[in-house]
Amino acid sequence: LCVQSCHQHALMLIPGKKILLMPELCEGCGVCRLVCPFQAIDAGWVEAGYIEEHNVMDGLDAVVGELKPTTRRTPVMILKTLRYAEKKFRDYDYVVIDSPPGTGSGIYAVMSFSDLIVAVTEPTRLGLTDFMKLYKLYEKAGVGEMLVIVNKSGLRGEMRDEVERHLREVGVDWIEVPYDEKVVRSYVEGSILIESYPESPAAEALKAFIEKILEKLS
Repeated sequence: LCVQSCHQHALMLIPGKKILLMPELCEGCGVCRLVCPFQAIDAGWVEAGYIEEHNVMDGLDAVVGELKPTTRRTPVMILKTLRYAEKKFRDYDYVVIDSPPGTGSGIYAVMSFSDLIVAVTEPTRLGLTDFMKLYKLYEKAGVGEMLVIVNKSGLRGEMRDEVERHLREVGVDWIEVPYDEKVVRSYVEGSILIESYPESPAAEALKAFIEKILEKLS
């Protein structure tokens, strides 16, 4: 039963032998312990990563959770980082939670801590498919409000009309960030786009989006 219930395929049953655990595939979700009728699985401790605090600048601090290489315990790391940072939330006017892409169990935890969810997609078939998966998870979570950034707008062969149609159907507000070579240039320089190239199309779009976020949160 535990082997069948493990979505990460971290457990293997070989006929005539004991069940084998492959630690490098285990995410630490604990489903195997819940379904085992014999309570044969014990929890153990694994140092999967670390949590650090950084003072970026006056009035801006960062709490970072980082996994060790080859470790797959992303959901556990996300939840522990959120719980660690939650104690400091009341000290700040705004808290930004940056999460990995996708719709894994860790993303559900991020949504549960959020008042406003900013989703980033692209006007491509893959971008639209991934966004619809995320939106279904957002509906299931039933928390906060969602805003969408349609990144790299203006690329050849894009699906702008279809993406906009889906966003209208689900009733989500969005803003487009055009494809802009200044974004690449600022990334290479290690600079902040809206400071280095404040008049660039992408910077103007991002500043407008920040204003929209502040309006939603006020």
